Formats: sequence, C-alpha cells, structure tokens
Amino acid sequence: MDEIAELMAFLFRGNRALGPMQRFSYQEIFQRHTGLDPLAFSYQDYCAYARDNQLSEAVNICEYDHGLWLDLFSVIKFSPI
Repeated sequence: MDEIAELMAFLFRGNRALGPMQRFSYQEIFQRHTGLDPLAFSYQDYCAYARDNQLSEAVNICEYDHGLWLDLFSVIKFSPI
C-alpha cells in the first residue's frame, strides 16, 4: 500500500492536494459492500445474498466453491468495471 500512496503523490504532485491516504483491508471492503465476511464461508448466507441481489443463478454456478463466490461478489459489487 505504501507504494500506491507514493505513486499517487508523485502523479498528482503540485496539481492536486491529496488528503491522508485511507487504508482498508479486503475484508473491510467486502463487508462494507456485501455485509458478508469473506474469511468465513457460509453457504446459506452467500445464497441468500445472491437471491436478494437478483443473482439466483449464482447458487448453481458457485455451489460450495468459496473462491468462486468471492470472485463473483467482488466483481459485481466493488471492482472497477
């Protein structure tokens, strides 16, 4: 994260005032955007979240593959498109 902060400071030097950098873990971002804990797999919670967000097909696609669920939710909820 330090490298990214240094890069941002370099890129915007003199052109834009940057406030202090905020740091968030993957877990914090995931929980903020989904309400789910990515470190504790709960098939029932993931299925409910998918259904509540019109992603019911995810239940059959992801099944019990925790990594696949994480990838799906990450891309849909908080990754840049």
